[in-house]
Amino acid sequence: MKTFTIHKDDWEKIKKWQKEQKEKDNSNFVSGERWTYHITPGGLGTLLSVTDNILNEEKDFSDIENW
Repeated sequence: MKTFTIHKDDWEKIKKWQKEQKEKDNSNFVSGERWTYHITPGGLGTLLSVTDNILNEEKDFSDIENW
């Protein structure tokens, strides 16, 4: 099993974006339905994006500058 760590700074950016998304549409769904986390390991670094499944919007949080 491979594990990935989301750094604290990145996690704070994700939580801020999720809060903004909830302000657009605060529909109540079962926990875990709203967010999909995409983590893709690569040779230089790890790609990280999050999808809001209610608003069908995705945001890239990859920290390419630190690869």
